[in-house]
Amino acid sequence: MNSQTAELVTDDLPPPRIRENPTSDLLNPVALRHSCTIIIEYAIEPGDSVRITWAGAEGAGSYTSDPFSVGVLRPLAVGIGGVPLVIFNQGKTVKLSYTVVRGESAPVTSKPLILYVLPVMQSDLPRPFITQASDLGDGSVLDVNALTEFTLRINAWPLLTEGQYFWLRLRGTNADDSAFDELYWSAPGNLVDQEFSKGFYARNYSANLLTGLKDRSLLTLEFMAGLEGSQDVAIAQRFAHRNYIVRTGTPVTPPAPVIDSVRDSGNQQIPDAGNTAHSTVTVTGTAMAGEEVELFDGATSKGKVRADFGRWELTVAELAIGPHVFTAVALYGGSEVSNTWTIEVTSQLPLPPTIKEAPDNTNLDPAAAINQLTAVLDYDMEPGDLVRVMWVGTPGAGTRTTAPVLAGNIRPREIRLPTSLVDANLGRTVTVTFSFTRGTAPAQVSLPLILNVLGTPAVE
Repeated sequence: MNSQTAELVTDDLPPPRIRENPTSDLLNPVALRHSCTIIIEYAIEPGDSVRITWAGAEGAGSYTSDPFSVGVLRPLAVGIGGVPLVIFNQGKTVKLSYTVVRGESAPVTSKPLILYVLPVMQSDLPRPFITQASDLGDGSVLDVNALTEFTLRINAWPLLTEGQYFWLRLRGTNADDSAFDELYWSAPGNLVDQEFSKGFYARNYSANLLTGLKDRSLLTLEFMAGLEGSQDVAIAQRFAHRNYIVRTGTPVTPPAPVIDSVRDSGNQQIPDAGNTAHSTVTVTGTAMAGEEVELFDGATSKGKVRADFGRWELTVAELAIGPHVFTAVALYGGSEVSNTWTIEVTSQLPLPPTIKEAPDNTNLDPAAAINQLTAVLDYDMEPGDLVRVMWVGTPGAGTRTTAPVLAGNIRPREIRLPTSLVDANLGRTVTVTFSFTRGTAPAQVSLPLILNVLGTPAVE
């Protein structure tokens, strides 16, 4: 029995895809730092052979594989070297396709996958550092008082390949206000080799030059890498700078954190030893710039926060009724502790609601509530509070408790009541209260409003 080989056309061959970057037409180069797997899916026949084409920048930015048999595994998955291809195509558009040869038929090329290769992000690249600086190099202070030797280090970067050249320059200000500008690493002497197999490159140097820097001046570490393998520093990839404040005088004593403000959810200041009805507050203060503090309520940690530009702020929610003593502990230096700031979360009863149609809050004229009846709630509410209104009058139709609703952001909060409550209580006295529930705390009930519902005027 004779069999026929199906003829292929381009429309039969859908675009390939990249397993490591499956859903986007934007290609993050870091996604291919470990592997680049091309997935091919079409109506494969056992005798087919395929070659893959990555069309990008000329030379190392493009690639065409040798033809290979399709094998038996489906979908067809083929690995190619992705790092060089994305290095040479950063900020460029590339076209990925495959070509199928079937029997004696002419080769047929698939529909292309069009990709824009994003430039590598600075957040994906390491920064150089001096290991003797504060926090093992990640801090902001370099104290050179007792320094005789220092270590420059760079960790391996995502698109690192053997043979890439790299540069490191230190810039600052000498004690006589002259410029400090020293090139420590440069091409061709510094290039990626087996030393990077441990995940970093480091060298020790005499600290004599650093001890001559101006006290409290800025020292900047500038690192560049020739990702394309070129010795031309002009086209090298620039990494984010590392900056240190140099101390050459009295050893640095890191400032202790300070709590200088506590505000409620309405942005009102709560004084030290003050009271609040709010269970959510925001604590702010100062600390050493760029360092972290941990906030405590008594002995309970409420979280950590970084003091950007020397200021920090942390919001604390669901505070229980009672006293709360806040302190901030430095996660740097000698773990210095801030001043205390004490507040009392109270459970004072809110003022009673009002009825919009009873302006004197004493008597309700039925004629004013023919079309609507509105309870008005005005207290130190938070948007997440659940509120309800209780109208207590004659049993049955003259009494109603509303379903709980969120307080929301508009103050005062208005809640509609059925006007039938007025008809059921003509000539009687009713009691109106409201309650609110905040987080997991028990419901708080307001003081009552005593309201006289006037009778229907007699018809003459």
